[in-house]
Amino acid sequence: MTPTAKALAQSIYIDLVGRSMFAAPTPAVPDGEKLATAAIKLAELFERTVIRSEVDNDPNRPVKFDVQLDDIASWGTKNDGAKK
Repeated sequence: MTPTAKALAQSIYIDLVGRSMFAAPTPAVPDGEKLATAAIKLAELFERTVIRSEVDNDPNRPVKFDVQLDDIASWGTKNDGAKK
């Protein structure tokens, strides 16, 4: 777990404990281990999603096109409706 994910998991854990103790109509002592596990899973999922999003949106990522010779040859013959 990266330091960023660890810090996020800690913040999520604190929020989950606070919500379970103070936001519920009948306050109860939360199961700390279950809340910690949920916080870690949420933080790791968030970090993976951020990394995937950064990779998908990288402008330097190579893009593959399937262009055939016939496609290139047809570029000069199509009439796109432009006036000459």
